[in-house]
Amino acid sequence: MYAQERLPKTRAADKAAHNISNLTPFWGKKRTDDVNSENCAAFALNRPPAAARRDLEVLRAALLYRNKHKAPLSRIPAIVMTDKSPPRERCFTQAEARRLRKAAMKYPHLYRFVILGLKTGSRSGVLLSLRWDQIDLERGVMDRKALGRQRRATSGSRLSG
Repeated sequence: MYAQERLPKTRAADKAAHNISNLTPFWGKKRTDDVNSENCAAFALNRPPAAARRDLEVLRAALLYRNKHKAPLSRIPAIVMTDKSPPRERCFTQAEARRLRKAAMKYPHLYRFVILGLKTGSRSGVLLSLRWDQIDLERGVMDRKALGRQRRATSGSRLSG
């Protein structure tokens, strides 16, 4: 129900659909009464912590959606999440960045991708979904936020430098 009614209206429907496919083998035959700390821990046991957390976030969203829009639950199950992963603190060194650029030079499309990533600090998904209307070559600015999404002052990245 959540996948059919709510997901198509979300920004990351394909990612959430993937999370649902991860949830189904373990939770598919269970009832809402089976959602408890023991089962959440059992589900997370064989998954990387960050992946388990995201899957459980989708499970929580689906249960809350059902409770609000379909049939109120007698009790909202408490979903016990895995700990959040600490933020990455390591960046490429100058030498590593140089080696990466040198290795990518043989492939022009890969080289441009590497340069954009190194210059803007953007993730691969952001770079792969760029559109021309997000790039201002005259000012040397790339707007990482997709059109239609709320913009913040930090959304632009300088391409030069």
